[in-house]
Amino acid sequence: MEDEAPQEEKVRSFFTAFSKILSTKIPENQPPVLFKYKTPEKKLAEEIKRKKELRHKKVQKLQEKKKNYEKDTNVVLEKSLRKVALKGVIKIFNEVASAQLERKTKKIKEGARKQSERFGRRMKRIPEDSEARKIVNYNT
Repeated sequence: MEDEAPQEEKVRSFFTAFSKILSTKIPENQPPVLFKYKTPEKKLAEEIKRKKELRHKKVQKLQEKKKNYEKDTNVVLEKSLRKVALKGVIKIFNEVASAQLERKTKKIKEGARKQSERFGRRMKRIPEDSEARKIVNYNT
């Protein structure tokens, strides 16, 4: 008898659980299998919510930009300032180019002077009556 009481209780609890499951009303637009499983719907709802938040943030950023944006009211002044800046930039480039040219000419002159000095030293080594000296003197 003792074994029958727990067995009977198990059957009753199974019966009540099963009757609850069968008595639940299932919406017509959802399938009866796993209709209480909400994770895909939750994910979809979260995605929609996230997109709305992003859109809202973008709109707020645009409004902040428009709010802080000031148009140039003095176009004539801006134009004159641009001209002055352009002239300054042109002067800087011209100065740089002239400095580079000066360095280049100085280097060339210095190289020519060194070359003539080397030639003079070589000529001192050659004896006065040699053929090489006669050829060089003939060309000059």
